[in-house]
This record gives sequence, structure tokens and C-alpha cells, in this order.
Amino acid sequence: MDAASLIAVMLAGLLTGSELTSRAIVHPTLWKLEHREQVRAEDDGLLC
Repeated sequence: MDAASLIAVMLAGLLTGSELTSRAIVHPTLWKLEHREQVRAEDDGLLC
């Protein structure tokens, strides 16, 4: 495996891990907020 392929695989794993963490921790916490606060969090870019 060349260096570019290794970096691509590691980057893909890192981004996938970040997305899974976001889905497992951040989103359930947001669902506990009132609707107005959920909208505010999305508008402020806290979910990016």
C-alpha cells in the first residue's frame, strides 16, 4: 500500500468516527432540547 492510499484510508476512518460520535452523543442531546433551541443550534452551525 502506498502512502497516498494509507492516508486516504486513515482520513476516511477519522471522518467516519467523527460522524458516528456526532450521531451517538450530540444528536440525542439536542433531541432533549425544546424545539426553538434545536433550531437555534442548527442555525448557529453547532451541528457542522
